[in-house]
Amino acid sequence: MDKKSGSLAYNRLDMQVSQVFHLAIELYDTSDYLMVLDHEDDITIYDDQLLHDSVSFYQMKTKDDSISLTTAITEGWLEKLYSHMDTPDVFVKELGLITNCPLKLDRQLLSADRTPFGDFGQTHIQAIKTDIARRRGIALDDVDLSKMVHMRTTLSIDAHQRIVSDEASDFLVRRFPQIKVQVVKTIVAAVFDVLGRRQAYERLPENASYEEVANKKGFSRTMFDRIIRASMKVNIPEFYWLVDHCKIPSEKKDQAALAYTSVLADSNGNTDSFIDVFDSLESVVSSISISDGETLWDFACRCKRGLLRQKKRMIVVYRNGYYIEILAMCIYLAKEENR
Repeated sequence: MDKKSGSLAYNRLDMQVSQVFHLAIELYDTSDYLMVLDHEDDITIYDDQLLHDSVSFYQMKTKDDSISLTTAITEGWLEKLYSHMDTPDVFVKELGLITNCPLKLDRQLLSADRTPFGDFGQTHIQAIKTDIARRRGIALDDVDLSKMVHMRTTLSIDAHQRIVSDEASDFLVRRFPQIKVQVVKTIVAAVFDVLGRRQAYERLPENASYEEVANKKGFSRTMFDRIIRASMKVNIPEFYWLVDHCKIPSEKKDQAALAYTSVLADSNGNTDSFIDVFDSLESVVSSISISDGETLWDFACRCKRGLLRQKKRMIVVYRNGYYIEILAMCIYLAKEENR
């Protein structure tokens, strides 16, 4: 592979992450989705993450100028898309070819957001059906293109991350007018990080169960919500402000500083483990009232004891060190700030 083709392949993979982020925003109000990166196809979308009985498959292709329908046919892209019609136990809702550039049908350039294959004209429809029938060994009349659509993404090769970051910023500010710029940046960075890790995971067998796919390759609306909520509900001041304001004992400062660094890194990355402990600890912090004269450090220690009583499986990981205390103080401070 030469340097140019290698760069194009990398950019296409990188752009798939941005496209999934774009779709996660676009479908947020209409679907309890699960999106899967680079498994059944480039992008797979289940309409309902719990029922997972209605699914759409998408291939994403990029080029600087235009992509011809002839190329899509001869490269086998359309037959590969159509093969998902045989997916068992699900309703196939849509089969989409996503491009960043126009799709060229002879002299016609398709640049609309969505163009069903049924609108391509009889000559082009016949060519697609003939190729699919030949490759799949089925009768021409059995080829049904009603699920197939061309989609022109609004993303560009050179600026896809910036475009999606701007979309995400607008999306978040519309829903949370008081959201801080730094929180927006944290959410955007966390989503890109999660999607990148989901795409890069390669140890999943082709016949993996839905649950395995969802856990290793999936990004759901629930996960998006949890990232937003965790990022908005953790206020992480400077460490020495915490030491003074929360009365962290001097003999515990060194270990607390190490815990602070871990909490800061995990909150920015919004890892699955961080979100799990955040959800559990937030519930405990909200259920306990700080006593008169009690320091915030002592309150955080009580929260930790309450958490470990409820979640005994966390004892092994969090019994030693001050990770839970630091996170509890940050959650409490954010809650007070948002009152």
